[in-house]
Parts: sequence; C-alpha cells; structure tokens
Amino acid sequence: MVRDRKWLRADDLGPPGGARVWHLVSGHGGIGRNVCENLGRLGAEPAFVGLTEPGAAGEEFERRLVDCGTRLFVRPATGGIGRFDCEIDRAGELAGFTIRLPASGELGWDVVATATDWLRTAGMVVVETGLPEPMLHRLRSWTRSHGVPLCGLPTRVRDFGPRWTVLTGLDLLVLNRDEAAALLDRPGVDPAEAAVRLTARGIGTVVVTSGAAGAVSAERGGPPRAYPVETVECADTTGAGDAFVAGLAAGLGGGLPLPAAIRLGLRASEVTVRCLWSTCSLVSGLAPAGVRCP
Repeated sequence: MVRDRKWLRADDLGPPGGARVWHLVSGHGGIGRNVCENLGRLGAEPAFVGLTEPGAAGEEFERRLVDCGTRLFVRPATGGIGRFDCEIDRAGELAGFTIRLPASGELGWDVVATATDWLRTAGMVVVETGLPEPMLHRLRSWTRSHGVPLCGLPTRVRDFGPRWTVLTGLDLLVLNRDEAAALLDRPGVDPAEAAVRLTARGIGTVVVTSGAAGAVSAERGGPPRAYPVETVECADTTGAGDAFVAGLAAGLGGGLPLPAAIRLGLRASEVTVRCLWSTCSLVSGLAPAGVRCP
C-alpha cells in the first residue's frame, strides 16, 4: 500500500512563464493494491497479501479494498505504508517521481503463509518481483506444488537487478517496454523482440505493454502477436499498467483465451488513463469475471 500524491501543472500565474500553479491529487496507490481494487471492480474475488499501517490511515486503505470485494491478509509495516510523489505533465505522462517504501525485508513468507489456505483455490497469484527474494522463491515453489499459475510484475530492477532466478519458470510475466529493456539490458529493444527473448529465458508467456502503441504477447516457442489500441484522451498514465494486469488476470482466471484477456486488460487501461487517480471506478462492469486472484 502506498499513498500517492500527484502534482499536475494547472497554469502559469500572471503572464506566460510566470510562477507555476499546481493541482495536487492525493489518493490510494501501490501496485498490488491497485491491481486488487481493479480486480474487485471487474467482478473478481481478489485477495491482497501485504503490508498495512496501524491506525486510521491503514484502516482507510483496508476499508477501501474490502468495499471493493477484496480479502485481506496483512501485517502492519514498522514504518508505515509507502509514499509516491510524482509530477504529471500536461500530456498526462509521468515527468518525475520520488518513492519511499517499507523496508524490503518486512514482507516475508510468514505473511504469505497466512493466506495459503485461500491461495490453494486461486485462479492466479500475481506478485511483484522486487519483494524479498527468499519469499519469492518459496512462493514460486509453493504455487508449482499446488498447481496455481504465478504471474510476475518486475519491480525495483534498478535496485536488485533482473533476478533471473525468480523470473525463470514464471507462468506469466507482464511488463512495459522500458522494464523489458532494463531486464534484457537492451535500450530501445522492440517489444515483440523483447517478448520472444524473455520467453527464451524460461518464462511461459510474456506480455509487453507500450502505452498508446498497445501490447505484444509471446508464448514460449511461438511467434509474437500485437494488440493495437484506439487513441483516447489521456489525463494521467499512472495506474494504467496496474489496470491492464487486473483485466488480464481477471480474463485468464475467468476462462478467456490469452488474446481476449489482453484486450480486456487494454480496455481497463484505456478507462484508467482518463482519470486523475491510480484506479478508476469506471472499470466496473467492463466484463464479468470469476477469478480469485491476489
């Protein structure tokens, strides 16, 4: 869970080039939290396994997720939840940011273990690969032994590197083109090439998103496939990737084939970029879903 504060340039004070006037939007954020809220709005039955904060702030975050149909398996973080401060330019793109997260070792297997009874019947487990590595290895072993698909979202690559021992063997990897370039150490790599190269590293299915250019998927041993999108008015791109993951996971867990699930994810992203918050209530009703996906 992360508290988002987004600074959007509204206008200049006085003549052009004068003092900047900013509009501040504050709300709930965090990749896993955003994915869960979107899953709930899509009609799924998600669970959030992670860290919270004692007191009113944590209760506010938890209540929002519960109201969206999310089951919680949480533990208070020693220093509270994280904070994400960012500047959004006039095109709705991320212009810069700072982020403070809880200590990397706080989310261990002991927290995840409280949810394993629930996870046994989950349609998919979605996890950030920047979380503590021992926990990730144990989670991958657990999902394999119980036949639960595991989807990875690469985070904190600059801090910890690509972590191939975690990524190899994932059932699904979802990332944007910049993250793919960082993992492969190939700046500017074509998304289709990146998807194929990543499946060659032992990942079952890879989906690479490219904003307004849509997405590309590749399954191990197969050719890439492109998914274009319509141009939409953009207010804020932050949170679009999380909405995509939620739509994709809800679709796959609900029995949709990969192409249809990707299109559902893209529709969820298109709705979200029109909003100034990291999640958008308008994703509700995009498609029926029947997946339990933490």
